[in-house]
Amino acid sequence: MKYDDVLSHFGTPSDAGRALGVDRRLVDGWKKRRIPTKHQLKAQQLSGGKLTPDDEAKKEAEELSALLQARAA
Repeated sequence: MKYDDVLSHFGTPSDAGRALGVDRRLVDGWKKRRIPTKHQLKAQQLSGGKLTPDDEAKKEAEELSALLQARAA
């Protein structure tokens, strides 16, 4: 997921920050850095799947899901 995609969906960095529960300055930082997995997954949920996590976030989510399933067994 790219910074520009997040802004295209939510509008401004302030709007994206409000939706994702983070400060606008954190959102602005995503211009230069990868968006953290937890925020990518939340953006995906809030966008109804229109925004999709990058491959690294998908892998991290799959690993976490597998770990949680192993703990529950």
